[in-house]
Order: sequence, then C-alpha cells, then structure tokens
Amino acid sequence: GRLNRLFREIGVNHVVSPRRAIAHEIMDIIARGRVSVELQLRDLDLEAVEIRVGAGSKVTRAPLSKIWASHRRQAIVGAVYRHGRAAVPGGGTVLEAGDEAVVSLKPKHLRAVEDLFRERA
Repeated sequence: GRLNRLFREIGVNHVVSPRRAIAHEIMDIIARGRVSVELQLRDLDLEAVEIRVGAGSKVTRAPLSKIWASHRRQAIVGAVYRHGRAAVPGGGTVLEAGDEAVVSLKPKHLRAVEDLFRERA
C-alpha cells in the first residue's frame, strides 16, 4: 500500500512491528514446550505472563479489539493457547474460558489486566 511505497522511496527495506516481534518471541517460547511463561523484557519495562481465562471473565464477552480499547497502552495479548494449539490473536479474536493467554504488560498494570481475566459468576 501507500506505506510500503513511501518506505521504498526513502530507502527503507524492512520495517519491524514491535507487537509482531514480541508475539514472535512468545510463540517461539511456547513452541519449545508448555512452560509457564514469565519473562522480563529488558529495557522495555515489560513482562510476559501467562494468564488463564476464567469463565464469564470480561475478556470472554467481546472481541479483543473492544475489550482492549482502554488497555492498549497497558498490555498486549501476544499469544493464545487453546485446545493444545498456540496462535497469535487478532482484534477479532474472542477468548474462551480455559484459554491460556500470554500477555506482555508493564508490571504496574498486572492487577488491572488480571481482573479482565478473572472468573465471574
């Protein structure tokens, strides 16, 4: 599209999306085996944590693009592990109870993000 043409015109051959780069790293970790993912991304003040989606939780009620609208600057859902398969979610992804989500976040936002995944009656 327009951006690709612009980048070529100014001599840029490759563009790296930080969101996709983090998601790729997380997927590599998951692909090596089911381990509890908890790592600190140096120099970014980010952590990647694995959070189980609770039944009736806020994240099960709408696509991520809607749920995450007010949390975009706090966290990114980089991977979802469902029924034995890992995937990189998109804005249209709706999480299901029992899913495991790998979330990159600033440590100060952990409780708020965990609340989105908490089981609700």
